[in-house]
Amino acid sequence: MRNRSLLRASARLLAPYKRQALAAALTGGAASLATVGVLAMIERALGNGLAAAEIAIFAGLCATILAGEIVANRANSEVVQGAVADLRKELVDKILCAPVAALERLQRHRIVTALNHDVDEICEFVRGLPFLFVSVLTALGCAAYLVFLSWRLALVAVAFAGLPIYLMRRALSTAFVLFDAERRARDELQKDYDALIEGAKELRLNRARRAVFRNDRLFARIERIRDLTTRNFVIFSTVEAIDTTSIFIVIGGLTAAQSALAEAPATTGTFIVALLYMRAPINAVIAHVAMFGRAATSFRRVVDLSESFTTTEPRLVESAGQPPSPFCGSVELRGVTFQYAQEENVAGFTLGPADFHIRPGEIVFIVGENGGGKTTLLKLILGVYPPTSGEILVDGRPVSDAERDDYRQLFSAVFFDYFLFDDVSVSQESAAAAQDYLALMEISEKTAIENGVYTTTALSAGQRKRLALVSAFAEGRPVMVFDEWAAEQDPAFRRAFYREILPDLKRRGKTLVVISHDDRYFDAADRIVTISGGKISAEA
Repeated sequence: MRNRSLLRASARLLAPYKRQALAAALTGGAASLATVGVLAMIERALGNGLAAAEIAIFAGLCATILAGEIVANRANSEVVQGAVADLRKELVDKILCAPVAALERLQRHRIVTALNHDVDEICEFVRGLPFLFVSVLTALGCAAYLVFLSWRLALVAVAFAGLPIYLMRRALSTAFVLFDAERRARDELQKDYDALIEGAKELRLNRARRAVFRNDRLFARIERIRDLTTRNFVIFSTVEAIDTTSIFIVIGGLTAAQSALAEAPATTGTFIVALLYMRAPINAVIAHVAMFGRAATSFRRVVDLSESFTTTEPRLVESAGQPPSPFCGSVELRGVTFQYAQEENVAGFTLGPADFHIRPGEIVFIVGENGGGKTTLLKLILGVYPPTSGEILVDGRPVSDAERDDYRQLFSAVFFDYFLFDDVSVSQESAAAAQDYLALMEISEKTAIENGVYTTTALSAGQRKRLALVSAFAEGRPVMVFDEWAAEQDPAFRRAFYREILPDLKRRGKTLVVISHDDRYFDAADRIVTISGGKISAEA
């Protein structure tokens, strides 16, 4: 079923280029038919030579083969490169539209491997489809010519080729199983690569852990992939060896049967020459079988990943350029809950039901124990997580699924695990103030905004978080959200955040939502909301 899905998906990718694909198929088919014609003329010429008119026809067929293959290869290249680019764009859009909770649940290594390894395998298969078509067409043309030469010799050839074909099919079935095992091992290796880079400091400090990680995880995984790849190589080498040997077995059988069948030696000789020529397209088909096996395994992985990205907001990629929504009254969460997916028979964390509201121009602190649900509540407020139940209202009006992305444009945020882009989305109203904020953050001598891009983001952890605040401010959104922003700042900047920066942002008309553990600065808030165990337990 998945294999048929791969073929359907490949056909869908090639559909926008059907005219070029048809041109490639026709010219490739013409070259294949011309090849069969050349073989037929050679067979006649072996006994009688070629007349002047036949020489002209022979030259024309050769020219057709040359021109057909050049035109077909060029058209194939245009078709395939377009299809490959479309597949990459499609996957990027799927990830852009995927629910954030699903992206967080799916570990990074799975997505990275799918985007790189799996897409490459699928693209390699799609790239080979036009050549596979020409190879199949050529092989069928040769087979028809062989039957035309002598149907009795053709039956002998099929009889002697039966066992080798059976053995090759059994070997290829084993190879497909190994492809799947190799793909799973690559997933785990990507995970270990991530740990190798992200845990470099910890590995440097712990000799025993470093040795175990190197030998028992990384090297062991690399060796397993090598073993699986080698076994697959041996299988396909064996298939090629069987194919090579079988052609000689078939030729031997044809030679032995020649007398019994009373075939003319010239006919048998031409049959054998055509059969030898037929090996090239058959070998091409076998090579594409290997690509098909790898692509089918990768396609299953991509499909599984895509199914995790089911979203109620499929039009996210079409809404670029819309201005932030107006914010006149308030944001309210009414009876909102969020249920994390169950993992390995362990019930997921549930937040809510929760009621929460934000009024324009106020500073709201969200406080509570670690793991109590503060960040989950924040993501619900931002519209990054859609509520499992309940509703979000803006100025008293519920936000629908279709409006959720418009709703999100109310907010700028600096998450605890933020990502700092090197480009800056500066609104016209915030451009000058953004430059001022670089100075206020004491990083104006280290970086600047030039042509919408920071001159550098190679700063310390604390400075990068200050730069993230500048980026959030520069967007000019009415509501700014901070998740433990001050946690990586020195005491002086921590104090400045609560005593100077938050009040300044409020004076500039910003509404502020802050997750904080700094109880000495709780008096900076207009209102404090406490959350514990997924429930809002107090509000002051």
